Amino acid sequence: MPPPPPVPTLEDALQRRDFAAAAGIVKATPGLGREAAQQWAAWLAFHSGDAESALELYGAAEAASGRAYGLHRASCLYQLRRYQEAQALAQQGPDCPLKTRLLLHCAISLQEDGNPAAAPTSPTGAASPGSAAWEAALGAGGVDDQLSLAAALYARNDYGGAAAIYEGLLRQFPELAALRLYLALCANMQDDWEASAAHVAAYQAGHPDSVLAANMRACNEYRAGGPAAALHSLGSLPRELLAAAAAESGGSGGLHQRQLSGAALITHNAVVFGEGRGGLQGVACALHGQATGSEHHLALARESFEAVGSSPTEVDTVPGRQCMASVLLLGPQPADALPYLESVAEVCEGDDALTWNLGLARAAAGQWGAAAEALQAVQRRDWQEEPGYASWLARCLVRSGQPEAAWQLYLGAQARMGPTPPVADLLSLLGAELFDAGAFLWSARAFHALEWLQRQAQLQAGGAAALGGPTGAAATAAAATWEGKRAACVAALREVVQGREEAGAVLPELLGMLRGSANAHSAAVAAAVRQWARENAPDALPDGA
Repeated sequence: MPPPPPVPTLEDALQRRDFAAAAGIVKATPGLGREAAQQWAAWLAFHSGDAESALELYGAAEAASGRAYGLHRASCLYQLRRYQEAQALAQQGPDCPLKTRLLLHCAISLQEDGNPAAAPTSPTGAASPGSAAWEAALGAGGVDDQLSLAAALYARNDYGGAAAIYEGLLRQFPELAALRLYLALCANMQDDWEASAAHVAAYQAGHPDSVLAANMRACNEYRAGGPAAALHSLGSLPRELLAAAAAESGGSGGLHQRQLSGAALITHNAVVFGEGRGGLQGVACALHGQATGSEHHLALARESFEAVGSSPTEVDTVPGRQCMASVLLLGPQPADALPYLESVAEVCEGDDALTWNLGLARAAAGQWGAAAEALQAVQRRDWQEEPGYASWLARCLVRSGQPEAAWQLYLGAQARMGPTPPVADLLSLLGAELFDAGAFLWSARAFHALEWLQRQAQLQAGGAAALGGPTGAAATAAAATWEGKRAACVAALREVVQGREEAGAVLPELLGMLRGSANAHSAAVAAAVRQWARENAPDALPDGA
């Protein structure tokens, strides 16, 4: 009988960087003790990329034991990009190599974020991350210290200095294969493609499935052989990573977080290698232009998208047509984007971004029913909860003759968000759109609901409404709402007078809404409705009216 397979040990799991397996082994270890278990859980969470959980676990361990874990928590804060908090906490810790390294990396990151004044000083008082003081503090230290110093030199664009440190470490510790990738990156930044490629090849000999190595090799081949060679190089990556890169949402099952980060890098590089840099610039300029109202940035976005969409390599591709559609969507005639969007709609079925753009383009073309259908096909919940989405869908539903569906959209927003400004804006839009569409009773309902919401806001703001009505901007808004409600009620009555609506289905509700209004003129409008009903449709009057 063959012997059973060996039982995996904690050391085995850590060597494989299988932190999930390591966590299972730690939990199954008897007699470990609560504090030791918390330390291991925090350490494993940190090294698996879950700095948020690690921060909480170290905090719990500190509270339970009274032992200081400040530098550990500062490391977590650094990973979470909370650099100033990490700096402050690290400075409180005991002097040690970890503290020095943390302060150095905080200095680098704060300066990269444009906060040089906030960067901490070294233990010897030097503020610059690449200063001689930092070199004195770290240069004679261990591997971790020297790697930190190399990172500081790299951040200062001193690629030769960083490479010198990596080469020295590689001579001392040839088993540290990752140094090859660091050297490859330094050589690439110095335009030495051959040296970079040699380092990558040496690393890939032992790590053929490395995402970072494959990307580095592709970057070198992009410089040496052009986009086709680079894209061919990316094809050597493991199939599951390519699948993750192709998935827009990153929904790739059990892939490790580092693999998902690698997949994002693949996607980015594939865009650049495919001459899509202009598309990336277009997206950035469009976002900034729409957020700030900058016509200059919107013009830059259109130019970038057009450069990609009209290029010989992209003109008849799906990304190329999407770029041309973006040019038109950002211009004065967004309806002109329809041919481009509809030509790729079948290929991109399920793509919420394309579906959203298709809905807007159809709305711009006056195809309200088709626009509503497209917008309702958007699946992303966070997009559905955006005020802009609700406004456009409401407008399309009303203009395509679906007032009840538009009203249900409001009810959903009210249930989800309560009496908030976005709900008030939606009601205001509904009131105006329904009136323009001739759905006067629905319009009156929208203005009535808005009137109630404004009244509640005044009461919650300090009781001004209870003491005589709103003032200032609130009074202006309330007056506009009443005018909309009055016009809708009068128009709904006219529909009854002219025989287009049943008196019994309309008048009781009109009177109820007018009776519920705080406006002083509502009584006069209600009296006119009652007078007409007494003379022409007495059965339509509710009891007591």
